[in-house]
Amino acid sequence: MRHHLTRRGSLFLTGLIVAILFAGCGSPSQVSVPTATSGAIGTSSVPLGNPKGIYQFTGEKNPGNAGLSYLAGASLNFYWSDIEPAKGQFNWSLVDGDMQPWVSRGKHVILRVSTAGNPMGGSSNQRTPEWVFAEGVPHVALSSGAVYPQYWNATWQRELAGFVQAFAARYDGNPAITYIDVAVGNDGETIPIKDVTSDALPLMQSIGYSDALWFSTIQRIVGIYKSAFHRTPLALQPDKTFIGGTPGYTEEIVLSWAVSQGLWLQNDSLRDGLTLSGPWTQTTLAVEQISPAKGRGVDLSSDLAQAVNLHASFVLIFASDINRPVNQSALQSAASQFGS
Repeated sequence: MRHHLTRRGSLFLTGLIVAILFAGCGSPSQVSVPTATSGAIGTSSVPLGNPKGIYQFTGEKNPGNAGLSYLAGASLNFYWSDIEPAKGQFNWSLVDGDMQPWVSRGKHVILRVSTAGNPMGGSSNQRTPEWVFAEGVPHVALSSGAVYPQYWNATWQRELAGFVQAFAARYDGNPAITYIDVAVGNDGETIPIKDVTSDALPLMQSIGYSDALWFSTIQRIVGIYKSAFHRTPLALQPDKTFIGGTPGYTEEIVLSWAVSQGLWLQNDSLRDGLTLSGPWTQTTLAVEQISPAKGRGVDLSSDLAQAVNLHASFVLIFASDINRPVNQSALQSAASQFGS
């Protein structure tokens, strides 16, 4: 376990952060942000608007499907630690390089830059940069090696705000970007840690976690994104969210709050039989497969039909399903139902 906080320091820091959070979720502290870079990827061939339809999920490093007519684009996922490996030094070529094959064919992209999560092919298991932890931000790790920061730490939030503002300075308003995922917790979802192991909750509690504090932290992270992005839509990925079991802290309060903030919603559990109601139906909806259809022993057509039935505007399909010849007719048919 990676754990770098004394009990006295924890109590002081938790009190300080709670005081900050109760002061409101307005604009983050002012930070120095570089101006938009003229070298940002060109979009002259991309039509305006936010095209509904099918987006490739995962496989973004292998853009061979960018020419498929039935795909509206791709969801491209990155680590904060890869894009800002040193403070104030940004490697935007990672993003531009993955966008280029899609944009050059008139397609659109969804961007996500996560700060924590299970190993998924990035440069390391650590998605928050090491230099942030070197500034004294506490963090813990699961046995998988995934590292999770103390998200409510004032230093962590300040450095995240600096990154997000630089991110927006380069990409906000880019017509090739359908929306930006507000990456909150594990893999960008609203849950703070992958909680399938018994040590997940004790680990987070050891650095001050509570359900009430986590809800305030979600609001704060959303505020960081909203203060930076003013033209490109933002989407939240609600999950189970709360891991402490406190009465009243359910996914529903996060959903209702997100809708009140004008956010789009992305549900990452698309499967046959999925039903959504309440706040899910009150804003623009994206759905992402819970896992590849083949691995669940079902036809991809059932997932696609469910996405249409849910009136989703965007559906994220695993590249492994897109690559199966048996699925081509179902993909083409579903794409025509989404429209443009």
